[in-house]
Amino acid sequence: LDQITWFADSSFAVHHDGKSHTGSLITLGQGAICCMSRKQKLVTRSSTEAEVVGVYDGMPSAIWANQFLQAQGYAMKPIHMMQDNLAAIQIEKHGSKSCKRTKHMNLRYFWINDRISQGEVVPVYCPTNDMLADILTKPLQGKSFENLRDSLLNI
Repeated sequence: LDQITWFADSSFAVHHDGKSHTGSLITLGQGAICCMSRKQKLVTRSSTEAEVVGVYDGMPSAIWANQFLQAQGYAMKPIHMMQDNLAAIQIEKHGSKSCKRTKHMNLRYFWINDRISQGEVVPVYCPTNDMLADILTKPLQGKSFENLRDSLLNI
């Protein structure tokens, strides 16, 4: 196994104080090796911003896992960062210089973009129905829950 796949997702403004919730799921092969689900520490202004904050919060764990495996002698490929928000992917890749709504996010953007530019992380669009981190960000019911649970547990 030579590639980590990292699912990053956020639910915008779902807490009583307007803060969003982040879910991060790191997989190696067919199984999850690390999960994180937590309330974001700041109030964001859009779902796109919440996604970028979630990536910023979860990326260190994905990079650490990749570097740990490299230190064990494995030749690792760049991390595939799965996201279901195309606007967030565009901001992470190219920045938000012309958009007043996301101008204040520059520090997060620069750090994320630096990892992408160095080839450590590759952003990949993941349709919402396939987003494993959804189970960590919102209450799901019925078939949606069962499908994500089974994928998460490799059933």
